[in-house]
Amino acid sequence: MKKIQLILSGILLIIPFVYVGMHWSDFPDRIPIHFNATGEADGFGSKPFLWLLPIVNVIIWLLTLFAYKIPQLLSMPYYNYDNVKHKKIATDLLGWMQLLIAFFITILSLQVSYAALGHHTSIPVMPIVIFIVLLILLLVYYGRLFKNTR
Repeated sequence: MKKIQLILSGILLIIPFVYVGMHWSDFPDRIPIHFNATGEADGFGSKPFLWLLPIVNVIIWLLTLFAYKIPQLLSMPYYNYDNVKHKKIATDLLGWMQLLIAFFITILSLQVSYAALGHHTSIPVMPIVIFIVLLILLLVYYGRLFKNTR
């Protein structure tokens, strides 16, 4: 895993915590927590929900870091943890996934926080589609690398 990916994803983890902490007293007790396909709020919850997405982000980040440290736990097609090339490919994949997921959840967290402050915002479907497409492309690309280095 490249240090730059690790550092960038780590910074992304901190941003929502800082934002929510700075604005905690400004948030109402009832906040939007779910948005429909058009980006309109259609589900509401209590203020502490604002911590959920950043905490989930940290958990996912730690799980990918844990998978990096113990590659035997990874279960991917064509992956052989004894193969040095496979370990390099796996760490590259984990680094990109860690960064992509941290970025996506940070954006969602900030959007929810911004909406909770009463600002007009919509969480469009397009970022979700882009995230899924990028994730699939990463998996296909690195899956082919695994297959070609057997």
